[in-house]
Formats: sequence, C-alpha cells, structure tokens
Amino acid sequence: MPKNETTIDQVIDYIANRAGETDVSRIITTLKGRQETLQAIRAAAVTEGARVRITNIRPKYLENMQGEITRIVQKRTRYVTVLLNEASTEMLRQHRPGIGWDVKRHELTGIPASCCQVLR
Repeated sequence: MPKNETTIDQVIDYIANRAGETDVSRIITTLKGRQETLQAIRAAAVTEGARVRITNIRPKYLENMQGEITRIVQKRTRYVTVLLNEASTEMLRQHRPGIGWDVKRHELTGIPASCCQVLR
C-alpha cells in the first residue's frame, strides 16, 4: 500500500476521536448515499433463478435463509419471491408454525431485492 493512502482504521479513528459535529453530519449523509447505491447494485444483480441468501432484513429470523428467486415484481422497489431450500424452510417453520410438515420448500413473497445476496 502506498504511504499516502488512508486506511479504514485511520478513517474510523478520525470519526471516533476527532470529527466535529459538521464533519459527522457530512459523513452520515455520504454513508447513507453510498448505502443506497450499494443496495441498488445488489437489487439489480437479482434475477429469476438466482440462488440467494437473505440479509439485512426484519424480522431478523429471516436473516441468512437461502433459496432461489422464482419471481420479481417491480413496484417502487423491486420485490422478489424466494423459494426457500429445505434447511431454511425448517428454520422458518420454528417461527411460522402454520407451515405444514409436508412442505419441503416454502415460498416467501415480498422480500426486497436489496436484501438478497446472490450466491455464486
């Protein structure tokens, strides 16, 4: 790494120990914008048939569940339907007892595409 390149540790130290109120406000605004950009990129990568992991979602029990995208609906936000794999369906059954024991793979609808990490 070149000597003049700033490290993430230096940035964090600056924010934690030296940034003033105006600096913190600018940093927050910049981070929100960057997060929106990254979420849009993530959502655009989601296609029908893609295998995904669900992340950054509420309720938290959906976190890390995996499955396949079976449908994409474009409203103001892109929403997807995820056909969960068997292991994730078992985990979901603990939180949603209405899922029948004969159901091997459950479909979750209304998941924001930005909450889906495409698995390679």
